[in-house]
Amino acid sequence: MKKVVLLSATNTDYEPRMQFAEKYFHDRGYETTIILSDFSHINKKKIETFNNKFKYIKTIPYSKNLSVMRIISHRNFSKKVYYELCKIKPDIIFAEMPPNFIGKYIAKYKRKYGAEIIFDICDLWPESLPIEKLKGPLKLPLNIWRNLRDKNIVEADRIIVECNLFREVLCSVTKNVKTATIYLSKHDNFKLNDVLIDAEKINVCYLGSINNIIDIETIVKILSEINKYKVVNVHIIGSGEQKHKFIQALEDSNISVEYYGILFNESDKHKIMSQCNFGLNIMKSGIHVGMTMKSLDYFSEGLPILNNIQYDTKDMVENHRIGFNVDNEDIVNLAKSIISMEKNDFIKMRERTNAVFKQYFTPDVFNKMFDDLMK
Repeated sequence: MKKVVLLSATNTDYEPRMQFAEKYFHDRGYETTIILSDFSHINKKKIETFNNKFKYIKTIPYSKNLSVMRIISHRNFSKKVYYELCKIKPDIIFAEMPPNFIGKYIAKYKRKYGAEIIFDICDLWPESLPIEKLKGPLKLPLNIWRNLRDKNIVEADRIIVECNLFREVLCSVTKNVKTATIYLSKHDNFKLNDVLIDAEKINVCYLGSINNIIDIETIVKILSEINKYKVVNVHIIGSGEQKHKFIQALEDSNISVEYYGILFNESDKHKIMSQCNFGLNIMKSGIHVGMTMKSLDYFSEGLPILNNIQYDTKDMVENHRIGFNVDNEDIVNLAKSIISMEKNDFIKMRERTNAVFKQYFTPDVFNKMFDDLMK
């Protein structure tokens, strides 16, 4: 029986992307092994519950996303993965990147033992990091970091990118590697009968990590303008180093906040998002992202978005009318467009959002596109 190893340095929760890939190979008769870190990137602590289906790599903890210790941790994890691969001797390796060090050690394994390599590019480091002001002074180390990725992903047999933006950035490097844009996927949670829209209020959801790449200033500016005409309630699901700053900024602008913390239960998230008009998908400028995990969660609930993410997401919002793209110079007119919407307008927008989700983001779509890539 042929062997497949699927691995991730940050996916300690065995998220749907890896679930669907593992199922794809298992259904085709492969023996599958999943290698994960024993350190939760989200919670910044060692995980406490282990699944005996997986192999866990003992990982060096770190406390900050942007830190030397995180780089050391990723290098150590990647090196240990290499030794695990040498024991297992897989025929196929499905590896999530970043960290960029993963590419180095997977390429090393392929050169020594031979294997079919599939890299799943989930993010771009250093391009997507919120360090615009430092990219000049740090040009040399950032180029070394980028080259660590670029010189090793060419060893791949196949590459998945999570958005067309990543494909465009990497095209000069990956031009000789079979590459496909396959969006993140999950199951459809939209139920029209559960939607509780109050057109007299604007309920907005923020879902995900509250970190240093979200644009708190722009979010508060938009919601404050809407709040002049209709009461705005913000429902926050998640946590992060900017949590207190985010909540305080909203409350200082007289915007009501409901904070739920980190929720993994889909039913709990469904109840909250069913009462919302929009999801917030707003990051600082200069972030190289075309599609976010939070937008997938919003779309799975049929929840339209207030968005400033460029490329893939901007095009979807504009072409399918599943929310509003934010122009920082025209927030007044954005607010007027939102407050003029009737209940039926919100319902129709949610139905269009669900249709887009079914077109691009379901497990069936993933399986079809992954199957095409593997041919």
